[in-house]
Amino acid sequence: MIAAVAALLLSITLGACGVTSPTALDALPAPSASATAPTSESTRPTEVTAVPCDDSVGFDCDFQDRFAAVTAYLAQRPGVVGVVVHDRLTGARWSNDSAGVYIWTASTIKLAIAVNLLQRNRSGEIELSDYDYEQMAYMLAESDNYATDYLWSTYGDLPSEAYVDHGLPYLEATDDEVGVWGYELATTSAMADLVDFALAELSRNDRAWLVRQMRGVIDDQRWGVLGLDDDARAGAKNGWDAEETGWVVNSVGFVGPRQRYTVAIMNDLGVPVESLPTDDGPTAEPTGDTTDEPTDAPTRSDEPGASDAVHASDAPGFDDGVETVSMVAHLLFAGRF
Repeated sequence: MIAAVAALLLSITLGACGVTSPTALDALPAPSASATAPTSESTRPTEVTAVPCDDSVGFDCDFQDRFAAVTAYLAQRPGVVGVVVHDRLTGARWSNDSAGVYIWTASTIKLAIAVNLLQRNRSGEIELSDYDYEQMAYMLAESDNYATDYLWSTYGDLPSEAYVDHGLPYLEATDDEVGVWGYELATTSAMADLVDFALAELSRNDRAWLVRQMRGVIDDQRWGVLGLDDDARAGAKNGWDAEETGWVVNSVGFVGPRQRYTVAIMNDLGVPVESLPTDDGPTAEPTGDTTDEPTDAPTRSDEPGASDAVHASDAPGFDDGVETVSMVAHLLFAGRF
């Protein structure tokens, strides 16, 4: 269903721009059954205004059409959705106007923990055991919280300053105590930078190990970037949590041969778009500049009943977030490979 709607949205965009549609988009399989299929009401396509193809932005016309389709789709979706795509081969980078908004990282922070540990192990600061590697594999492939707690407590609680030193700028930690590693905020741009950092800076063996874990995620978590067809060669760390302000559903990883494209999609379903500051709009830069300035971060509330928004019957939930991040991934990459 996601693939079919993605093809329809793209066909509207491509028709408006006079560009031939990618091959067999409408023939691609839908993501696994664990990913919620979009409903007809929530995925009704919006006509996309024709956008002239601009060679100077660093992405081909097909990608520019896809970015336009993503922007049109997200205008219909609940909450705030940050999206970043970076072409590691050319340096071109596209981000939407919410890529600089702080969003709860949920379990995507586990990728930062893994990168941190791999680098410290390689430098000799720590010595990871076979058991430690096994726990890291559980943390990445199954999003195991007990494994994460073990690693967090064993190796100095991994304070937020260490994340900044190891590839994750623009991070705000609300607590660094054992067991609350999920209390972290980052921008979508920062999470895309983290994947770039891991793929560029880790040793060859460490990078190969990390890529293998990110591609080997268990079936019921194969949505978002991981919901793409096998030809996309995708790998990711997904994250989801019911925060006090509402659900957060994120998918951060890579796509394509040799992990050519890094992609981050983060959806905060509890923050209305109207309440957030925006920049000058979507950007696509051939320079690969990753210095997007973040906007103000949200704060957690300790007030009784602060999580009522999560339980409201009409509040968007986990399935809505999975639907959004999966559709964005399909609009961006389905049929490209």
